[in-house]
Amino acid sequence: MHTTTPALVGAREVAERLDVTVGTVNRWVRTGRIPCVRPSRRIVRFDMDAVLAAFSKEATNGNH
Repeated sequence: MHTTTPALVGAREVAERLDVTVGTVNRWVRTGRIPCVRPSRRIVRFDMDAVLAAFSKEATNGNH
């Protein structure tokens, strides 16, 4: 069985996709609003599918 690892993207790509600033993405990371992967203390990467799923879950729960 072969599973593929999702491509991880940076905060800039997330910000562009969600039409927000990089600062907003960083704030969402600090508050736990979106999931992230930290390969090191200073580096933060995102699985775009997981980020979009988190927003989809919020929308269905009515938490905007």
